[in-house]
Formats: sequence, C-alpha cells, structure tokens
Amino acid sequence: MTMAYGSCRRTCGTTILRLREIQRVLDVKGGSAECIVITYHSENDDPRAWTQFRKTRNLDRPNWHFLSGSKWNVSRVSWLLGLDFGTMDSHVIHDFKIVVLDSDGALNQQISMAPVDFERLF
Repeated sequence: MTMAYGSCRRTCGTTILRLREIQRVLDVKGGSAECIVITYHSENDDPRAWTQFRKTRNLDRPNWHFLSGSKWNVSRVSWLLGLDFGTMDSHVIHDFKIVVLDSDGALNQQISMAPVDFERLF
C-alpha cells in the first residue's frame, strides 16, 4: 500500500517502479499481493483519471487498485500510513514509502527510497 498521484513527474514514478519490481519477484516466487495506490490529489485523480493512468502504464492486472477519496479521507489515510504531504501550486510535495501489510493487516515492512533486495525481502 502506498500513496501517489497521477500527474507526479518524479517520486510517484519511482513508487510504481518499486511496486512493479515487487510484483515481478512475487510472480517468480509464486506469491501474490494486492497493490493498493491511494491518491494524494483527490481533486484530479478520480476513478476516470486512475483508469487512464492504469491504461497508459499497462497496470491492468486485477490485483492493482487505484483509489480516490475525499480530501479528509486522503489526509486521514496519509496520517495512518505515516506519509506527509502538502500542496504547492498544482504540485503535491510528498513522502515516499511503500507499506507492506500481512494478511491480517498488520505492518510487515516499510520500503523507502533506500536500495532494497526484493528477492530476499519477499
């Protein structure tokens, strides 16, 4: 689970690349996971925008979920995940973190920008 926004040109691209790498490792190892991406920018990332985002990036697997919500809910989820963000003009300044939860919803791992050996992690 992580947060991103569709028009981000830097950090969110890295987030998606990391999620793709996790997906690749799990595929090779026969594992599975639900990849959940929640928007930082609910005004722009409605379901239609997320659908287009998925199509243009070939993220059409059924275990990938892109969610939007009200500003209040986005802020609440951000706080619960420990992901700070704020806006500056039309840009969202935000943290990078992928939170890995186990099947019971408990925190298993937190992945940051630091290099990660996903083969060992999963």
